[in-house]
Amino acid sequence: VDDCGRRCIVVGKLATTQNNSYGRFFSRRVSMKFSIVVPAYNAFLTLPACLRAIQAQQAAFESPTELIVVDDGSTDETVEVAQSFGVQVISQPNQGPAAARNAGVQRATGDVVLFTDSDCEPAPGWLAAMARAFLEPDVMGAKGTYLTRQRNLVARFVQGAKKAA
Repeated sequence: VDDCGRRCIVVGKLATTQNNSYGRFFSRRVSMKFSIVVPAYNAFLTLPACLRAIQAQQAAFESPTELIVVDDGSTDETVEVAQSFGVQVISQPNQGPAAARNAGVQRATGDVVLFTDSDCEPAPGWLAAMARAFLEPDVMGAKGTYLTRQRNLVARFVQGAKKAA
């Protein structure tokens, strides 16, 4: 758990506001605003698939969402790619993915902040599944799993270890 110093507590891949009265946000469906933060460093090759996957889910999602890409000092066309998708883009000097996530959280206006990496393509239903977790009043955070297409044995092992953790 990482207190980001403003209004949220980051847990795994999700952040949620402190002191929420969850009852006021849920009736039979989710009515919170969700911010999706994507840290990116030299990601111009992988970012388009990531953003397409997220935007396809945003289009079908019932609650308001915002999509923020935090460019972490890329030296390639990452910023231009992100801008071409019409998303919010934050640029900062290279400080690593944790600092990029924190910068995204500072800019986020959602009640819940979701994170995914620029080399990930969230599976169909990811956004709805993350939101569904918050239908339970005791839930303060949630985390998804990794599914990989990588063939390299070491990469598959690391992804499996993350899934088991």
